[in-house]
Amino acid sequence: MISTLSHVKEKINHAFLKEESTLVLRDHSIWRWLVGKMGHTEFKQRMAFYPEVQWKFPLRIGLLKMEWDQQTEEELYRLQRTLEQENSAMTVVTPSGDLLFIWCGFERESDWGQERSRFQSVVTEAPIGQPFVFVHSEPISEIQCLYEVYREMEMKCELKLLLPERDHHMADQLTFKRESELIPPQMNITLEQDIFEHLANRHYQKVRKDLEHMLSESHCERNPIFLKSVLMEFFYRLKSQFIVQLPFDQYVQIVQQIVHVETTSEAMKMIDRCIDLLEDDHLQENEKNYSPIIQTVLQHIHQYFSQDLSLKTLGHSFHINPIYLGQLFQREVGCSFTKYLNQLRIDRAKKLLLNSYDRAGQIGKKVGYGDATYFYKQFKKYEAMTPTEWRKVHKHS
Repeated sequence: MISTLSHVKEKINHAFLKEESTLVLRDHSIWRWLVGKMGHTEFKQRMAFYPEVQWKFPLRIGLLKMEWDQQTEEELYRLQRTLEQENSAMTVVTPSGDLLFIWCGFERESDWGQERSRFQSVVTEAPIGQPFVFVHSEPISEIQCLYEVYREMEMKCELKLLLPERDHHMADQLTFKRESELIPPQMNITLEQDIFEHLANRHYQKVRKDLEHMLSESHCERNPIFLKSVLMEFFYRLKSQFIVQLPFDQYVQIVQQIVHVETTSEAMKMIDRCIDLLEDDHLQENEKNYSPIIQTVLQHIHQYFSQDLSLKTLGHSFHINPIYLGQLFQREVGCSFTKYLNQLRIDRAKKLLLNSYDRAGQIGKKVGYGDATYFYKQFKKYEAMTPTEWRKVHKHS
């Protein structure tokens, strides 16, 4: 009897793993297409393996974001199967552990209203960990709009998880701006990519000037919601595109401060604080443990990393023996001067690859590598791929 039950268990587990792996492959293809990392032709070829998946525009998408501290991955996939069986939306697990829902059809608002009510009942009864938030889009009729709508939904969900419930209405106002009645349609709240290219090139005064001009227009001054929307967009994109790592409490604090901004001068102070985050990525908690000479040297390296730096030039600048400086640097920082400088330059190059249209060789020169071949070699050493390959992989992630 035990042998028979074990055999049955193995067959069930095998079937479960086969079904789960199929879902994972399907979900990965859908998510990559949705965020622009897979072309539509390739996507159609992939979806040919899943004839049950039917695509029809207009479609709606929804996002359910949870805190999964206590739940396992197995529970997440079990929840996915439950929700997909009990409602008409395709249910996709994203790489960040969220549940994405895709509804096709429902062109009539009355039909959509009934579907939404039924879906909310299913979600209410499902074994979902607390807390969670759910948002959905308006009808989407063009493929080109999907990525932007999905990104705004992620931002809205994240804000609702961070803000106390009494401030959730602020998340509604600060996202999906084109649909908001609170912001006049003539206000353009889309931040140009040039701003982030200037950030990547460390042209901070140019960034401040452009944003100050944008925020100081008379109709903006009278609309705090517009100020907050621009700030939230700036902070959210800076954090994701520049891979800024923040302690959770600091992240929450910045979001809550943005929510309470009322004037242009307050907005500019928040912009300055956000820009400062870019310069703090290598000199944070451990800085207080460095000796005065190493602190000074590190500040110099961060300011002039694109120039010709060596222990010899630093020793000459700070009147210290280069050999002794190298030993002191290794002891306090935990790595050699050369490794530290290379890592800093590669990190800056990654920001430029994500936020500018410069060729890889030009970026190498901007961060201090006069020889393009040497830059490619160093980049591949640290990232296990060429700069061009890295850009393709991470451009829309």
